Amino acid sequence: MRRFALFVLCLLAASPAWADARAQLHAAFVKFLAQPSFEARTHADVGGRAIDSTVEFVAPDRYRVTAAGRPPSVIIGATMYLALNGRTLKVPMPAGTIEQFRDPDALARVERSATVEDLGADVVGAVPAHKFRYRTTGATPADCLVWVGVANGLPLQLRSTSTGKSTVVSTVSYSRYGDPAIHIAAP
Repeated sequence: MRRFALFVLCLLAASPAWADARAQLHAAFVKFLAQPSFEARTHADVGGRAIDSTVEFVAPDRYRVTAAGRPPSVIIGATMYLALNGRTLKVPMPAGTIEQFRDPDALARVERSATVEDLGADVVGAVPAHKFRYRTTGATPADCLVWVGVANGLPLQLRSTSTGKSTVVSTVSYSRYGDPAIHIAAP
């Protein structure tokens, strides 16, 4: 009953502003790129192998990546700090490796090849959302579903299926936008 009530609330909250799916999804991703911090939890199926990880981000260029069964890695700028056999290794990263994930130009390149559909009101957990589908073409075609929070206009969840050399299905759940408690420092 509660879930049905949330769904009805989502339908009532949907407005004509959602009419232009491409513009609305673009606005959500631009707002995402402007966030000072967030957490993203990913569950991926890569050829039948499950991979779970958590990424914490603090602007402009700090990441903590934790994968199940491994110590966290910290990325600050172009340097990755890896914990290995009780030691911390400082590893330089190739230029553009991390920057591509927060690059407005990369977003524009994806948008050029994407078709976007408005799938209407939905919920993620108990949070009212608006659901979109976008499909990309190119070297690694992808079919993605994105749920954007009605209250904050930010992505709540992204589920993608990409078909390149192998099929990868992943779900990323976003939270803790702007959380000042997320701190990332070099080990």
